[in-house]
Amino acid sequence: MKGQNPYTIAFGIKPNQYISRPEVVDEIVSTFNSETPPYMACILTGVRGCGKTVAMTSIAKEMKDYSRWIMINVNPERDILQTIASALYENPILKPLFSKADINISIAVAGVSIHQENVPVHMAVTVGKMLSLIKTAGKRVLIMLDEVVNNEFVRPFVSQYQIYIREDLPIYLLMTGLYDNISDLQNEKTLTFLYRMPKIVLEPLGLYLVSQDYKKVFNISDEEAVEMAKLTKGYSFAFQALGYMRWKYDGEPWEKVLDEYDNQLDRNVYAKLWSELSDRDREFLIIMSEGIEDVSMIREKLNMKSNQMAVYRRRLIDKGLIRENGHGKVIYCLPRFAEIIKKWQLFE
Repeated sequence: MKGQNPYTIAFGIKPNQYISRPEVVDEIVSTFNSETPPYMACILTGVRGCGKTVAMTSIAKEMKDYSRWIMINVNPERDILQTIASALYENPILKPLFSKADINISIAVAGVSIHQENVPVHMAVTVGKMLSLIKTAGKRVLIMLDEVVNNEFVRPFVSQYQIYIREDLPIYLLMTGLYDNISDLQNEKTLTFLYRMPKIVLEPLGLYLVSQDYKKVFNISDEEAVEMAKLTKGYSFAFQALGYMRWKYDGEPWEKVLDEYDNQLDRNVYAKLWSELSDRDREFLIIMSEGIEDVSMIREKLNMKSNQMAVYRRRLIDKGLIRENGHGKVIYCLPRFAEIIKKWQLFE
């Protein structure tokens, strides 16, 4: 194919060929814009490569159309409250507001050092005062935290965020994260309120939309486009990876495209997912790669009691790796997972 490849295998970048999730974007945008929103914080979650970051980017783009919003992207590996204070202070719309209120905030060149009347002020208190002024101006702040983890920066921020909400301050929070990282954060003694925070699990893309995209880009028949879509199972990264390889290896044997597609799934996603699983989780999935979908048969092969089996089954479902397929049966959520697991077993 001539021209620039319209698909991408880079994470976090919105590709030229992109299938939107209007139901997710509309729900969050409309909720956050409500005068009395039912929630002011939300978590986007799902398996690695399902499109969480791109969905967050789409939401941010929609929110920019509303003048009341001040949006701040924060890095989970840096002091979050410090980042927020700096971003608010440097915002040209807000700066005059702080000056009129005689809040003298100095930002040091090397890092951020916040003072009020030359006396050090606790960062959380300073941000709270800034938010109070923002509220009087009729504006709202949206904090976007991508790939949240349980660390020394996220924990204190999330704990303080709960206080800001109780104080009726106009600060909204949109986070993305993997199931394990969200669960780890929720289990902190002081952060169990996160269990009540709405979570949106990003579902697979519709295969019809995927097939129509492929049909248009590659000028192929409905039948061929449908077969390509089935190979992705609606998984966002797979949609991009298969399209990317089909474009890159145009005119070469389909086996070449499929082999490179498998390599991308393996190197960019599956190997990392596999490394994060327990030995028992892996055994469960290896048995499934043999074509066994019946949960009772998997349990027998694992020599596991029913209550133990339920724990592992539930965990793999929550991780987005498998799903129920009728009574007592499970199947993979991810495309070509069985084939790639079988390849890995050849090197064991």
